[in-house]
Amino acid sequence: MWYKNALIYSLDVETFFDANGDGVGDFTGVLKHVDYLETLGATCIWLQPFQPTPNRDDGYDIVDYYAIDPRLGSFGDFAELMQSLDERGIRLIFDLVVNHTSDQHPWFRSACADARSPYRDYYVWSENRPATADQGMVFPGQQASTWTWNDEAQAYYFHRFYSHQPDLNIANPRVR
Repeated sequence: MWYKNALIYSLDVETFFDANGDGVGDFTGVLKHVDYLETLGATCIWLQPFQPTPNRDDGYDIVDYYAIDPRLGSFGDFAELMQSLDERGIRLIFDLVVNHTSDQHPWFRSACADARSPYRDYYVWSENRPATADQGMVFPGQQASTWTWNDEAQAYYFHRFYSHQPDLNIANPRVR
């Protein structure tokens, strides 16, 4: 297994290096520093989420799994970075947030707007507040419950993390 001997450098594109001067790190900034990462001995770069996000939790509240956050660059910029790393034998891995989405994700917005939405079962709902709603918080003191009422949906939804990150229903084969 290659990862057992890898030197993995974890990198948040947004905070690594701003190449265009807009105050936000970007893929071009990472690309300009690939030589530096190589001199550190990195054999793998681990990117934190870089998909579009309202950015209420450092990018872990994704609104589109199939896109690149435009603040960070384009698909072309990402592809150029991948090519540059590959030419140096540096692997690339990234966090893929599969536990939850942003509450701004089109799936969740559709699920809230219509109980018959094909996305309603992409999330976990309850008409009544579950008895265990005050248990299992990931961030005690920052979240009061793992279930939040949604006025539009007229139901509670489950969220292991923050209320703006509704959990996906992994029991649903379409979600998996």
